[in-house]
Amino acid sequence: MYAQQVYVESGIVNSEFRFLNSKYERLEHLIDGSNNFWSLGYRDQFLNKRFKSYAGLRYATYSSIGSIKELNTYLEWKVNYLELQTGIEFKLLSLPNVFIKNNKEAFFFITGNFWFT
Repeated sequence: MYAQQVYVESGIVNSEFRFLNSKYERLEHLIDGSNNFWSLGYRDQFLNKRFKSYAGLRYATYSSIGSIKELNTYLEWKVNYLELQTGIEFKLLSLPNVFIKNNKEAFFFITGNFWFT
């Protein structure tokens, strides 16, 4: 069976921020953030039944929290991105939900917050 697909996806994004201080040392005590993402796009057959090309938009939030004990400070980052996605999916097995995905994305920064106390 062959069909084009309009897809809507949602899920959880786990993000890791790696920041360096002025001495190029990694900031310790940063905790990865978990946030939501939403995707909307179009998927169609490409070459044969095992390949599909797709294009879509994704809205995602990334975050991290931490502290610098020596300075008695609390840090928090939260940023929102709109992502333009294009790529090719390859169906590895004949299971309904197993595939390998290779994509290219362009990210557009929308909003962000940084708290330092």
